Amino acid sequence: MGRLSKKKLIEFADSASTMVDAGLPLSRALDVVATQRHGRLRAIAARAQQSVKHGATLAEALEESRAFPPLFVRLVEAGEVSGQLQKCLSEAARLYEFERQLALSFLSGIALPAIEYVLAIAVVSATLYVLKTFGLDLGAPLLALGMGYGLPAGIAALYFFVVKPLGGSRIAQEVSLRVPMLGKISQYVALSRFSLIMELMLEAGVPITEGARRALQGTNNAAFGARAEKVCDAIGGGSELAEALQLAGLFPWQYLEILQVAEESGKLTERFRWLADDYADRSRRALRALVAALGALVWVGVAIVIIIFIFRLFGAYAGGIESAMPG
Repeated sequence: MGRLSKKKLIEFADSASTMVDAGLPLSRALDVVATQRHGRLRAIAARAQQSVKHGATLAEALEESRAFPPLFVRLVEAGEVSGQLQKCLSEAARLYEFERQLALSFLSGIALPAIEYVLAIAVVSATLYVLKTFGLDLGAPLLALGMGYGLPAGIAALYFFVVKPLGGSRIAQEVSLRVPMLGKISQYVALSRFSLIMELMLEAGVPITEGARRALQGTNNAAFGARAEKVCDAIGGGSELAEALQLAGLFPWQYLEILQVAEESGKLTERFRWLADDYADRSRRALRALVAALGALVWVGVAIVIIIFIFRLFGAYAGGIESAMPG
């Protein structure tokens, strides 16, 4: 049936975190979560409770449900290994709330330019129709309407039926990382996730090689996940973490410099926390820049259409005057 929405993931993480923090055994905590929620989330929590009751870890139970993304499962796994399940569930809720707000910010930011575009196409098409009834043919109204609305409809169809189904593939992720502006957002979100998981793994006492593998795979970015073995082999061969991550070719030099200094000073865990927050902020700023650029692009497109329309109207008017003048 697919994965849970970010809103449902936040609800589950918040409820489970509260119950664990209250001191309830995990099985009992999941039972309470199931009674508090409705629909699919209740059924998932109930099945997870039964799995845990029969000896499975929470991470195994959630992975078995196939309703939780790898990042969520990795965070829960880190919490169980470290004995800090409540903290990791709380961090999961915070992370998915951030990503949810990121998506909402994009939609709210692009809403006004989209409305302006829709209205501009409608006005131009209606004007063409009115002028045509008066015998002034500047273009087919239905063609203008079809082309104006067909372009965004085609882009949306391309995204939902081609790009989105391939979104988890390595090729799609590799390409997206190289798209101007969009690539920065993808990279910053992945770096924030990687840093958060690394912080939790190091706190849990997980060996750095295994921590790096889980963190790269937990980014939910196939381009980063595909580099996991290469990075881990380098660490196993004696390379420092910063040196090994450099081989991935996806980490900016500023990030690697910070890690190198943190390794030398023995403050990797603290630096990963700072990096997780810093790259979350960077992704917000990059998204605002993307929304502003898209808004400007819509404005330019509408302006071009209006200018062309005005020139055609003026040309038709001037031609009419010229033809009306005596020879």
